[in-house]
Amino acid sequence: MKKFRVAVFFAFIALYVIGLSVGSVSQVGNKNQGEMYEYLEGAVSEYNVTVGESVRQIIKGNLKTLVLLTLGGIFLLGPVVMVVLVAIKGYATGFAITAMLRLFGIRGITFCIANLLSCAIIIPALSWYSCAVVTNILENRYEKKTFFKCFFLMILVMVPVLLIDGVVRGVLSAVLMKYA
Repeated sequence: MKKFRVAVFFAFIALYVIGLSVGSVSQVGNKNQGEMYEYLEGAVSEYNVTVGESVRQIIKGNLKTLVLLTLGGIFLLGPVVMVVLVAIKGYATGFAITAMLRLFGIRGITFCIANLLSCAIIIPALSWYSCAVVTNILENRYEKKTFFKCFFLMILVMVPVLLIDGVVRGVLSAVLMKYA
């Protein structure tokens, strides 16, 4: 079972990388580049939020992720939710980072540092959680007490991870946008 867990863990990381690649390629292939650049330039130049507001916005988004994680951890088809969540996060990150780098060149990396650090926190955690959900469903689906005990422990691990991600990404986003 240990080899299966490792395989599932790396499958979710690979899924994220695939989503990241597809997001980057689709941004490059986007036909409305001029409109997108105008939008991004306006959004970046008007981005003037305090650190507290930025942290709140990120944590609010992470709460939506927590809801999806909760639903994905409870239901038998939860791993499908995990697959979609990881793929969408990869796609969105790849699209956003490529757009910023194309718009601002190497200076755009300053805008991306917060997202890159967030990926270093979130992706291993999401992959671990997804692997744990699959394992919990396979091993404990008939033992409801054990199933829910494992589920609540997994959620208890993910809540601080999502909060830490919200604080790190929120603070860095606000600070780096002002710096850049």
